[in-house]
Amino acid sequence: TIGFLFFNYVTGGKGIHSGIYYRRVIFPLLSNINFIFILIAPLLTMNLFSQEKKQNTFMLLKLSKMNEFQILMSKYLSCLIISIIMIFISMAYPIIVSLNLEASCVLIITGITGLSLSIASFLSVGVLISSLIDSPILSALITFFILLLMMILILLGNATDNYLLQQIIYYLSSFFHFENIIQGVVRSYNLVFYTSF
Repeated sequence: TIGFLFFNYVTGGKGIHSGIYYRRVIFPLLSNINFIFILIAPLLTMNLFSQEKKQNTFMLLKLSKMNEFQILMSKYLSCLIISIIMIFISMAYPIIVSLNLEASCVLIITGITGLSLSIASFLSVGVLISSLIDSPILSALITFFILLLMMILILLGNATDNYLLQQIIYYLSSFFHFENIIQGVVRSYNLVFYTSF
């Protein structure tokens, strides 16, 4: 899917040169990967804890020499590593093309970092929901709806005329922070938002 999107962005932008490569190819590609991970993150995290509780094997994990925090972090980091591997595999062609076009590598690295932070926040929501709910399917559905709500909050922020309320809603929207980072505008509140997960 990602390869098809990349091919369409490259062939659709006639005469792509290094100045517009990021804006016409990489920016929409990163946005689409971020949206696709709204669907993938619940599927990756739905069985982490809910299946353990359903099969009563969570007590076996507690009997190991690891404490609860280590169990939680090992499950979270395993999902995060799988996701980052998927990101780097899907970004192989855009990186190779950008090296040939001598495009700004700083923007591409910033975009990939923003995508990784966004996916890390998606996975943390999924791990939380999986630890609270016994059913894996219900866990995946609730995680998907929470992530979708976090994504579309920016539309609610655009609909209000109250500036303070608009800024609060923007801050709660994950797409607002993701969009800032992939545009190369990294602010401290973007990093605080992602590290708060």
